Amino acid sequence: MVVEILDRPEEVDLLSELCDSLGWPVRLPMQDETRIVPDAGWALRIVEGRIQAVRDGSVEQAVASFDAHARAVALSAHCRDAALVERVNRPLAEWQMRGRSASARQRLWQLAHFIAGSGEHDQDLGTVRLVRVPLDQEESGRRRQARARWTARAELSRHSIPNRRRDPDRHTLRQPKARTGWQLTATVGLVVGFALIVIAAFGKWEDLGFNSHGAAQSLVIVMAAYVTIGTVLAIRGTVTHRAVPWILPALIPASIPLTTWLGVQVQQRYLYSFGISAETTDGLGTVRAGLWVLWVACGTVLLAVSYVGWIRYLNSSTDPRTMWMMWTPPLTLGALFGVAMAGIVLFTAGRAGWAAREAEATGNVTGNYFGLQAGHVCLRFVSEDAPFFGVRPPEDRALVTFGPNGDRIDVWVPPVNGADRGRSASIRLEDAQITYVENAQSPCPKPAQFR
Repeated sequence: MVVEILDRPEEVDLLSELCDSLGWPVRLPMQDETRIVPDAGWALRIVEGRIQAVRDGSVEQAVASFDAHARAVALSAHCRDAALVERVNRPLAEWQMRGRSASARQRLWQLAHFIAGSGEHDQDLGTVRLVRVPLDQEESGRRRQARARWTARAELSRHSIPNRRRDPDRHTLRQPKARTGWQLTATVGLVVGFALIVIAAFGKWEDLGFNSHGAAQSLVIVMAAYVTIGTVLAIRGTVTHRAVPWILPALIPASIPLTTWLGVQVQQRYLYSFGISAETTDGLGTVRAGLWVLWVACGTVLLAVSYVGWIRYLNSSTDPRTMWMMWTPPLTLGALFGVAMAGIVLFTAGRAGWAAREAEATGNVTGNYFGLQAGHVCLRFVSEDAPFFGVRPPEDRALVTFGPNGDRIDVWVPPVNGADRGRSASIRLEDAQITYVENAQSPCPKPAQFR
């Protein structure tokens, strides 16, 4: 910002104190830096306002912030011109200069001289120096790597201290292996996290011991920390980071009906195997089923974003302007996989419904599935011409139901001796007398007991 200030020592000192408190450097204009000519009795100063994570509207924000602080301290200064100066994040390649490795005999000889203090040991053996050199993204990969190695060699060779100067006969130049190991660890975390999401989508956590205390729960905690920290690393210093305080409160009201709707979809997929429609009630089971889908889908998206955050944090040679380090690819890929994982959850719910149907057909009692508990009833029509949908329910044996659905009750007719695959029916509550029985083998009351 080109700031015009009253040319008085007390005003200039006050400007310096104000900018120091804000962490904004202030200086005199350099030659040909600005063409603005101050009025008589006024002077120009250049104020570098540091605005992070904002590009659009950053100039207006910096000028407004300066004017507000100037009015607060009664400073006779105003902004004449302002421009955005962006920092160029050039990718860097790291190289290490290490003393050449020696044989075991040489190391013992070195250790003996070092302990004796004879001064005859090689002081360069095992020493490490790190240098970072910029990369030129316009060149090809091999040429860029060769140029970075040559630059690092030249940087290390011109050191003024003799025992720190690079000697090709006593030193080696290589890229650090520790950073490569950390990047490999981040990739392993991505693979393990995706595997856990797939396991959760297929509902296999019980088979792997996720319901019991032990290593499985510890692994889930570690992966939750991996995703959380990686997401923070990915969004820090971006516009999204500044928007998080109002994005999260805005998403909470929208997530409540979304969770309920997703839970109903899971229950409908489960009951579809019985040919029964879901009871649209907002129960705890519906919320739990919706959180299952939401957790799998959002976890997939955040996993992709967190991986990019870890790679950008661990790899200084990665150019953030390249395609795979920008927001669009990880978000798009994560969203596609998230939708696929949500579809797998619905497939898992349908498969669980078919398993429950087979169990009911063989006379076994099925357990609770996200608030859905199969019950058994005996029906008796109040009249011979009572209407029904589907097949006419038999009155001489128990039927499977999941409770009333409004003013109707949907039932599933188990097969007799495996003769068919079972059929579904629906009748109004006022057209039938309903008696709940214990299980599918329970005898139904005789017709005389209804009248």
